[in-house]
Amino acid sequence: MQVRKNEATKSWFRCDRFIQVGREWFYMTREGSQVGPFNSKTEAANDLYWYALFAQKGKFCGSGTAAREMSRIKGW
Repeated sequence: MQVRKNEATKSWFRCDRFIQVGREWFYMTREGSQVGPFNSKTEAANDLYWYALFAQKGKFCGSGTAAREMSRIKGW
């Protein structure tokens, strides 16, 4: 990895956002929140999609389900 002069090399790591506990699925947000439970990883991924879409627009809804519902109501 290239670094600027006089800067230490940094280590980056990546982890899976999805967690399975028993038969339930959860996802972690960048803010450190754990959201769930969901019946499947697909449901969790769909919720995360809506959560991230609204977060990128600066509209925080608390969950992807709430974001999806707001989008439906407002016709977005």
